Parts: sequence; C-alpha cells; structure tokens
Amino acid sequence: MGRSSHGSRFHPLVMRVALSALLTISEALTNASPVSMLNESLSLCGGMKMKGLLAHRFHAMFITILVLLAISQLSFAQVRTADCSYLIAGRTFAQIFEGYFNFGPDVGVVPNAGGGVVTFERHGKVTGTLTLTVGSIFQAQDLPIQPGSTYTLTWDTSKKPVVCSGTATIIDPVTGPANFQLVVSNDGKNIEMIHTDFGLTVGVTLARMSPGMCSNYSLHSTYSYNAKGWMMPPPTFPPPSAIQVLNGFMPFAFSGAMRFDPFRPAPSNPPGAPAGSAYIEGWDTVSLNGFVVPRTYVGWYKVNRDCTSTQAILDNIGNPPLHIEVFIADGGSLIDVVNVDPVEAGLVLSFTATSVADRRD
Repeated sequence: MGRSSHGSRFHPLVMRVALSALLTISEALTNASPVSMLNESLSLCGGMKMKGLLAHRFHAMFITILVLLAISQLSFAQVRTADCSYLIAGRTFAQIFEGYFNFGPDVGVVPNAGGGVVTFERHGKVTGTLTLTVGSIFQAQDLPIQPGSTYTLTWDTSKKPVVCSGTATIIDPVTGPANFQLVVSNDGKNIEMIHTDFGLTVGVTLARMSPGMCSNYSLHSTYSYNAKGWMMPPPTFPPPSAIQVLNGFMPFAFSGAMRFDPFRPAPSNPPGAPAGSAYIEGWDTVSLNGFVVPRTYVGWYKVNRDCTSTQAILDNIGNPPLHIEVFIADGGSLIDVVNVDPVEAGLVLSFTATSVADRRD
C-alpha cells in the first residue's frame, strides 16, 4: 500500500506541496469559488454556453490532476536525503558521556567519563572543548576540538515518526578522531550520540546551551541527581573481591540534591575559591560497592559567562575535596557535572542534575 512499482510512495511533504499546487492552479484557472461557479452556470441561458463553461472547468480540473500526479511521483529517495542540519546549525550544546574504553589484552577495559561544550557550526563543522577521564590512564580538561571535525544530518523517513539522524567525526588532541552516530530531536534542543569505533562503548547526551548569558544567578536553584561512577577503593575501605573490580576501580552511586545560593559567600573550606564565588550545600546517600552511607557537603561555585562553571565540594565523611566542571543547559533547568581531579584521585564520574521546585523568599 502506498508504494509505486519504482519503490516510491506518497510522502506527507509531497502531499502538502501537491495540495497547495492544486488550490493555487484551480484558483488561477477558474478565478471563482464553487458557489460563484454554480451561480454563473445557472445564469447562462444557452446550452452551448453551458457546454463551453463545463468544458473550460473540466479542462482546468484535468490540468490540475496532471500536476498533482506529476508532483506525487517525486523520488522518495530525494525526500529521504533532505538535509536537517538546520535544526542544530550554529547552536552550542552541553554534552555528558560515560562508558568503557578497551585498550586490548595488555590493559583491558577501563571506565571513562567526561563532558564538554560542542558547537555544530554551519557548513558541517564542529568546534568546542572536551573534558574526560579514562580510568587511571589520563585526565584532561577543556581539550580543544581539532579542525577537521565534521557532522552530517538527514531526515530518515524510513522511521516512524521521521527522525533527523546522521554521523559525526570529532577529533581531540589526545585520543584523535572518534566517530559517532547521532539522532537529533525534532525541536533541535537535544542530541543523543553513540561511539561507533571499535573498543569504545560510550553513550553521549547533549542539551542546548545559551552561552554568553550566564552568571552565578543562573544556578539559583536546587538540583536533584542520581549518579553513578567508578573509584579506586579508599585505603580504609574493605577490599572488594576481584569480580567487583574493573581494572582496579569499584562501582559507586549516589542520589540526592545540591542547592546553589548566589547571595551567600563561598565557604573558606574547601580552599581555592576564585573571586566572586558563591555557596553550595548538598545532601545525598552514597553506595560504595554496596556499603551505604548518608552524607552532607558544602562548597563553592563560580559561573562563567559562557555557561560553564568551576566548583569544589567537601563532605562530612572524610573524602578529599571533589573538584568538578559544570555545563549549564536548557536555560539552567539542567546541569552536566564532570569530575576534573587528577587521575591520582582515582575517580571516574559524570552525571546530569535537574532543577526541581525550589521555593525561597
């Protein structure tokens, strides 16, 4: 049903164009509405005049039908390959990712995580920065995406509903080129990507940013989160069994909320707060390989105009200060959080936190 012998079929876009043409041509040829056509016909006295008028009307309808049929035979393949990059061209996105990197038999599989800022330029170019941690092998912050990074997007009408999908190649100075498959939401505000290179099992989520419009007040809210990551076992922690460890890292998770207060000055501890920093407080429950511990923490944050933020927190259960980079997306309704402590800290972590109802006077 709906397919010709050549494998084409009527597409909603084709039908809209055809119907528009039908109305336009009919109006141009008849220059009359159905009511006026009827009135005009009834006012005619001679049968020959009536016959001539009907012939004229049927001629117009016949021409219109021919145009409609011709438009409907547009190649479906042409519609299938229509470019949809306009949905994200010129837009900047916060990205967050996590997964695993297989270094082969000598090293094995290690966890990795990170985030960054990505701009999909017009004409298929990609620019931005990346922050990532790969196990205990390396950690790098704000790596510039290299020239030669590209993307292509087309409407895939083989899917229902139709989706905007494509591929991207993003090059960073440490790991080199990485290839992705991506799907863009129909409003262009969100992107889902997955690595397609051998040895990488990594999923990436992107949300639109508004760089140049942020300050500490952009985070005047409470954010909830449900996060997971990998860490080296602390010296005082019961040693996990071999089956619970991935290349020396054990899993952990935590769930809770953090509150940002731009009107309150940064605390003295953790140290290192830059000028203009404000106050963070939070509470969550941490599961360290199944050992559950409630905790609270305080810290400082500083938001840059480009909607990135540097932050540090110190908890009440004896962990060293945690330093993170934050990317603010969707008008401040969500933030992407990435650990930026050196590999010696033994932490691989990235997560997204979402703004929740926060009623303050």
